[in-house]
Amino acid sequence: MPQRDVYNPLLFEIAWEVANKVGGIYTVIKTKVPVTVHEFGDRYCLIGPLSTGATMEVEQLEPPAGNIRDTLDGMEAQGVSYLFGRWLVEGAPYVLLFDTNSVNNRLDEWKGDLWTSAGIPSPTHDHEMNNSILFGYLVAWFLGDLAPKYNADPDSSSSAMVRSPTIIAHFHEWLAGVAIPLCKSRRIDLTTIFTTHATLLGRYLCAGSADFYNNLRNFDVDKEAGDRGIYHRYCIERAAAHCSDVFTTVSHITAYESEHLLKRKPDGVLPNGLNVVKFSAVHEFQNKHALNKQKINDFVRGHFYGHYDFDLENTVYFFTAGRYEYQNKGVDMLLESLARLNYRLKAARSNTTVVAFVVMPAATHSFNVEALKGQAVTKQLRETVNDVQDRIGRKIYEKALRGEELNPEDWLSDEDKVLLKRRMFALKRSTLPPIVTHNMVDDNSDSIIDHLRRLQLYNKSEDRVKIIFHPEFLNANNPLLGLDYEDFVRGCHLGVFPSYYEPWGYTPAECTVMGVPSVTTNLSGFGCFMDENIENCEDYGIYIVDRRLKSVDESIEQLCDFMFRFCSKTRRQRINQRNRTERLSDLLDWKRMGLEYMKARQLALRRVYPDSFLDDDEEDEEDMMPIPMKIPKPLSAPASPRLRRQLNGYFDQDEEEEEEEEDRAPIRLRKEFPALRGRGGEGSREEELLREGKTTTILSLLKQLPAEYNACLLKNEFGDNAVDSQLAKETNIGVQEMVNGCLCCVLVGQMKLALQELKEKYNPDRIIIETSGSAFPAPIAWQIREMENEGFVLDSIVTVIDCQNFMGYEDTSYTAKLQAQYTDVILLNKHEQVSERDLDLVIDHVNELNTDTPKVKCGENGISPDLIFGLDTQLFSVAYNKTHKLEENIFDPKHQENEVDLIQVIQSRQETSLSKEQLIQFLDTMPKDDIYRIKGFIRLDQDNQLYILNHAFGRHTLTRVEHQETMDETKDVQTRITVMGQDLRMYMDKVKKGLLNGNDGEVTLTKAHRH
Repeated sequence: MPQRDVYNPLLFEIAWEVANKVGGIYTVIKTKVPVTVHEFGDRYCLIGPLSTGATMEVEQLEPPAGNIRDTLDGMEAQGVSYLFGRWLVEGAPYVLLFDTNSVNNRLDEWKGDLWTSAGIPSPTHDHEMNNSILFGYLVAWFLGDLAPKYNADPDSSSSAMVRSPTIIAHFHEWLAGVAIPLCKSRRIDLTTIFTTHATLLGRYLCAGSADFYNNLRNFDVDKEAGDRGIYHRYCIERAAAHCSDVFTTVSHITAYESEHLLKRKPDGVLPNGLNVVKFSAVHEFQNKHALNKQKINDFVRGHFYGHYDFDLENTVYFFTAGRYEYQNKGVDMLLESLARLNYRLKAARSNTTVVAFVVMPAATHSFNVEALKGQAVTKQLRETVNDVQDRIGRKIYEKALRGEELNPEDWLSDEDKVLLKRRMFALKRSTLPPIVTHNMVDDNSDSIIDHLRRLQLYNKSEDRVKIIFHPEFLNANNPLLGLDYEDFVRGCHLGVFPSYYEPWGYTPAECTVMGVPSVTTNLSGFGCFMDENIENCEDYGIYIVDRRLKSVDESIEQLCDFMFRFCSKTRRQRINQRNRTERLSDLLDWKRMGLEYMKARQLALRRVYPDSFLDDDEEDEEDMMPIPMKIPKPLSAPASPRLRRQLNGYFDQDEEEEEEEEDRAPIRLRKEFPALRGRGGEGSREEELLREGKTTTILSLLKQLPAEYNACLLKNEFGDNAVDSQLAKETNIGVQEMVNGCLCCVLVGQMKLALQELKEKYNPDRIIIETSGSAFPAPIAWQIREMENEGFVLDSIVTVIDCQNFMGYEDTSYTAKLQAQYTDVILLNKHEQVSERDLDLVIDHVNELNTDTPKVKCGENGISPDLIFGLDTQLFSVAYNKTHKLEENIFDPKHQENEVDLIQVIQSRQETSLSKEQLIQFLDTMPKDDIYRIKGFIRLDQDNQLYILNHAFGRHTLTRVEHQETMDETKDVQTRITVMGQDLRMYMDKVKKGLLNGNDGEVTLTKAHRH
């Protein structure tokens, strides 16, 4: 064979859905166009059938002069009609659309030739088969006439300068596959690639409820195809797979299926991609989520009118969407899991509500009257309230302008009251909110509605899971839910797609690109792709249900677990997860996925024209199968074990090799941390876990000092209850407390006086300052630097991180960044209480804030003074301060208000006290997701003694006060408690009832000021 130009080939991509929107292949081809045009330019042309809507998508042009025009002119002379032009999509490629109706008179002739040349039967009644034959023969005709025109002069074929270009023909699906065996039998000079996006027989078998994957090896494919009346179509698909030079699929699960049903192992996998558009501002996709969620909120308010008794701030939106394939799309599993989730949420007394949308087109008559009425009455109420607000606003403005007294009782007129009552009465109804938004053609036989009835998911008030079945694709003109599909997806919290048969799965891929976490399965192409490329998918918001190795019930339970864990996340955790999900969008970009298509084309060229390549290295056919290389756990810095080794030097040099082994051994330490010997204690394990915070770390540090070494603690308490200071005093350590303010701003002037008092009172060798959790280090360090002439020297700045509870309050606020950045060492506390994977997650998150500062694990007895004392920090030096002012952007004077809500409970001495059992029962009802800490003093009835209460993240300790000074100061105290957390307004009554024991007392709420 004469040598050909394999470096500048012509590419023809042939598919039934070119400029013809029928299914998912249209999206694949359309979105892939830009990267293909970037590679081939005008050497790329798409070929498809001429459909009725194609004229709206194609700009008609004359074919370029040369071989293509000559070929089309010759076909036109024989009665073939076509449309040539540019497809009006990004990239604007050439497109050639053949009119199959123009050659209907040749159908019988071509059917006979197909049987003679390829042995493929073709019944007369299959209209789709007839069209595919007409289209296939037109494509083979065109390629057969075009290829010889590019042949160079044989006498000059040895010259690389005049080599004729090769032709690559890439076919998608069986409808375009008829031309492949024709090209093979006619020996047309080109190379062919065939991609099946889902095997024809596989889709039919799954639709028939067959135990598909367990019996895949055992199917009699000819019999199964014949029984389903698709044997002739199956023959085309199988012939295309075997006659093509390179055979590919869209996923490994489809490759496994093709190997058994089409009897040829695919040469490679070509995953589907998307055109990823990144926002210039990284938070923009979060803003889009918030805006579209508000629109969904408006719909939900109307849909559940009369039963709107749940808080939308604690509501999450789940959805599934796609073709109405009840079992293939996993709708049966989803509904069963939602019923179990409903039971779990009710049993856990969760205040979270789940609204689950099922968006799948089905036969309907019209919209449900109740659904329309709900939107109408809520719209009326909203308009009435807006009118009343305007009238009240004008009244207030006029009265204030005239200087008259403002009396709120006069603002609402009698007419307004009557109008509002009428609107409120219109919201009452006796029926439950509908589970379906439309009137179905036959709701008695509808699989989804029938399943919901069996599960008794009727949107009752006590249900924590509400169902909305929307049997129509979404669009912005919908009178109920006026959102385009993309905007609806952005407004939801979780997409759930537990498919049984899904060769790829564009719906979860679209979720990923839009930063929406999703549930998929290991039987979908997307799920397999993510599982192969990501080390721990759940960390990135991709939940993969095992439907391959688990039983149906186990898979349902796993899906329920995923959804329940998602419901348990805080708002901040969901935001973090959406950020991580959106980072995966580059993984699905055609700029990356297109590389697999390039590999397939290279393999095809090397198989047909091996002697035309200038290099001597023949590409290994196994190169189509990528080398497994997984994306590690979420991080924005080098992998944490390697980073820890570089910073601390505590890890074995052989660790990297060990991690590459399939069964990883535990990480070995090259040298042990410094010996940490302290005085033993008899405290319980619960007490030990709770106290391993900043104060306990400091106390364990001080206990290791020599007896003659004099150290003091300056403790800054949040709130007015100096709990940690009292715990320190119980160990007979000199303590100075500063309460009701933050050390770096509100109390920054008082710190100097406190340090001087400690120096005069105790003459310490060293003073340890423990700030509140919201303090900025800069102002404190600068003030100490200013006191150097008084004998104070700043030694080191240390940050303590609670590994066990870190995922409950992980923070990337400006305060947290400064605390993590301006430090000499970061201590990792309670690391032994978490798994190695969870510890890596903590370290990765810390590395996002600070990659350079050493991270050191605290040992069982704390940390060695040799490691902490004597660091001699150079941060915030006085010399630096002389040339840099402490400007406003360094710290916010009110930042301590930004962190948490506070409830202060103050009660003077009472005749009766709470019992210990009552207190513990109250503490057990405080959810650790919202309640970060409860601390203070409380008197219990068992001995009428005062106790120090310290409750954090679901654990608590009670320490009896024995320090005489403290007992004297608190002799009139019954209760003095500070509750710290988020959204504490809803807990005010519970705190008052639980701590005041029915007696009088003061309970005040200080709201956080979050930006």
